[in-house]
Amino acid sequence: MKKFNIGDIVKVSIKKTEKAGVIRNIIGEYIKIVLLDEKDGELYTFKEDRLEYVEPVVIKKDDLKLFCRYEISYDELMQGKPYAYAIFDEDYILTSDDILAAVRNYRLKNEHIDSFRDNWFAKIYNNLYNFVGLDKIFAVNINDEITDFPEDRHVVSDCFFIMSQIFIEKTDIFKLDDVINEITVYTENRNKPILDKKMTTLQESFFIMYWLETGRLNNADGDIKKKLKTYIDERCLENDVYTLRYKAFACYNRGNPLYDTDYRAAEKCLERLMEKAPEPVYAEMLGCIYYFGKCSGGVPDYDKAFKCFSIGSDALLPESTFRLSDMYCNGQGVWKDEILGTSVLKRIYIELLHDITEEHIHEDFADIAYRMGNIAKFGLGSTDVDLNLAYFFYLQARFALCSREINDPDSAKLYSDIEMAMGDIKPVIDRGADSGRIKLSNDSPASSLDAIIHLGLDDGYIKMRYAYPGMDNLKLNLTFYKDRACTVRRKIFVTFPQFDYCGYADGFIIEAKNVKIFEDYQTDEEDDDDTSVIEFSDIENGFFLIDGVAVARLDADLYLVNTFNKK
Repeated sequence: MKKFNIGDIVKVSIKKTEKAGVIRNIIGEYIKIVLLDEKDGELYTFKEDRLEYVEPVVIKKDDLKLFCRYEISYDELMQGKPYAYAIFDEDYILTSDDILAAVRNYRLKNEHIDSFRDNWFAKIYNNLYNFVGLDKIFAVNINDEITDFPEDRHVVSDCFFIMSQIFIEKTDIFKLDDVINEITVYTENRNKPILDKKMTTLQESFFIMYWLETGRLNNADGDIKKKLKTYIDERCLENDVYTLRYKAFACYNRGNPLYDTDYRAAEKCLERLMEKAPEPVYAEMLGCIYYFGKCSGGVPDYDKAFKCFSIGSDALLPESTFRLSDMYCNGQGVWKDEILGTSVLKRIYIELLHDITEEHIHEDFADIAYRMGNIAKFGLGSTDVDLNLAYFFYLQARFALCSREINDPDSAKLYSDIEMAMGDIKPVIDRGADSGRIKLSNDSPASSLDAIIHLGLDDGYIKMRYAYPGMDNLKLNLTFYKDRACTVRRKIFVTFPQFDYCGYADGFIIEAKNVKIFEDYQTDEEDDDDTSVIEFSDIENGFFLIDGVAVARLDADLYLVNTFNKK
């Protein structure tokens, strides 16, 4: 008996069926193998006397090509040893011509389609995958540089996609005639200029994705752009979701190399999208078209706009929500209801404030904060007039707007409106910071330490170093961190009308006077005789908490020192 080695190809009979495998491990008389017809790589153990060694077979490139064209059988390719280990004398790459010849030869043989699947497709796909270059062909993607459309490897990939749908997925969407058509169209148009070329649906899809999804569009020549536009327009007429979306966004915004701004075209595409594959963002875009009368000479259609913004607001889309708030407050397309309008706006304001604490400023936050300021300034809904609070929101609106480029008329107008609103109330708000500090209290988000921490630090930890300058005074130095161990610093979002400041701060200095109660429940982290450190994540009614557990308590008059950049 031949002595087996790791890597040998062997035959074994399993339930009266002969199977081939590769030896992976040998332990005495027991041998572990992986079966060649299984993809999961599971190891099977057999005694060595059940295995039969299979001599390797050397396969010539010309013979491999003949099988790829289905001119010889797999048994002939393997020289009558179908379970043998194959050694190929040269690399070979399957071509579209091979596939076309294989399909035609299958038909000439008058075989059943299942026979073609088992004797050709399955052998190529399972046994010869790497040896005919399918590993390289299937690795093709839209990021590869391509000089012509399509290339042969793209057609081969498309053909195997079609055949996998027929033979593996067993769908009735495709037939083998589609494989022939894929190759025939490619062959007939291979050397034609791009404008004269015809492509199949799959070839068109790759062509479109290659230019639209990779940032190459700006470098495309005029013929490429013209061809792309033709395909996109044709597919839009067929209600193709991808191209409808692309054209809608291009025409709705400031245009792109293929399309100019065209609200009427955008409206048509968006209406089809809402019928075919509705999404809140499409409703929001349509709502803006109706609200501003983009396709009706500036005459709004408030009824349609209200319906669209309602869809967007249900999905918490910021622009839909603040537009819907405007419509409720002004009675546009719906009964006037300031209470409902203001509550809708407050909900999205709080939602976006969470993002700002993580230094992600949404482009619509300025619009929303500006409207929050108007609610406080004019006492809309159930809100009392509060000019200090209004100034608080206007500062946030200005900060958010100035965090991006103000390079369009809408942003410029919003900035002007914010500045005008701030100018109106600035002389009469309570500054209270002439001495370079403000007294903190619980009467507004601008002056409560609890609220400042809650609004600005959505998730994080605080290290507070304190010292006793006097018996009833404390000096508190607060710094902010991302992690429980307080090793990674972070910033906190703050707004102080008294300091005319809104932005990010990495620490506070607070003076505690007239201390009535101060209790430190943590073990002191002493740096010297008169300073200690408390670490916490939240403040509630004078209690300093870490993950809900009190670690300190302070009852005193608190003053925030102005260490912020003044605007």
